[in-house]
Amino acid sequence: MIPLIDGNAPGRLARIDGNRVHYLREGRGPTPIVYVTGLGVWSPHHAVLHEKLSAVSDTILIDRPGYGWSNLSRFPRTIEVNAQDLAAQLTALNVPAPAVIAGHSYGGLVALSYAALFPEAVKAVVLVDSAHPDQWRRFPPALGQFFHDRPIELMRRAALTAVNAFGHSLDEHAYSLSGPDDEAAVRAALEEPALHVAMASELENAASPPQAFPLSSGRPLDIPLTVLTARYSFEHFIPDRTNALYKEAQAMWLTLQHEYLDASRQSVQRFADADHALHVSDPDSIVSAVTQYL
Repeated sequence: MIPLIDGNAPGRLARIDGNRVHYLREGRGPTPIVYVTGLGVWSPHHAVLHEKLSAVSDTILIDRPGYGWSNLSRFPRTIEVNAQDLAAQLTALNVPAPAVIAGHSYGGLVALSYAALFPEAVKAVVLVDSAHPDQWRRFPPALGQFFHDRPIELMRRAALTAVNAFGHSLDEHAYSLSGPDDEAAVRAALEEPALHVAMASELENAASPPQAFPLSSGRPLDIPLTVLTARYSFEHFIPDRTNALYKEAQAMWLTLQHEYLDASRQSVQRFADADHALHVSDPDSIVSAVTQYL
């Protein structure tokens, strides 16, 4: 690992296997916490959560290739490739095993795949309102179109930001930004084309986990697993609980979340009275779910 310096990066930089990697690492404790972010968000968006987690143990949050100040690296950005890259990064950063791995939304797919591929390196898994590989197929067509349009909208906004045409503040409902420095850092990273390439590639491959993925392989893990589910997940996308589309989406989401209990022989489910962006709407629920395994 070769340390790097960049005055614009809020965290640390390293050269790992020839690739530039940006990460946050704070706190002390014998059991590390590794947090994997969701689609389209990276380290500055999780400033509040990272501070809370690092108060209880050694906490590592790595920007995936293409995100923030990490260069794009291998392509396409499949779930398995992200899990393999995470393993190489944690080794290079001398993160002791086993660690507690927590993943939010798309990051849950990466975290669970990492646990399936490298079980000896994982003490426990926390799925934070995790995406499900079958969600695109099982949501009704109207919901499938909604999810198809939503990433396009997010990417359009990111592109507008990149050319300084998006004048108002970034959406703090989705981003736990602690101040103007975090927002400036996010805007700077949004200008990088690799971010949009990485996001599009992850979306394209989100329904294809590795063969070892517990739900598709039929081989549950022997690792403790907490399925942390937001009771009102879809309020993040459809801010009206009386809306028919919201009700349909939330009902299917709860079904998909329950299926994750089959991913491990040592699984439990917890609920948070919040929306999908738990790192903003209820970060303490994540901290509680993680710290039970320290």
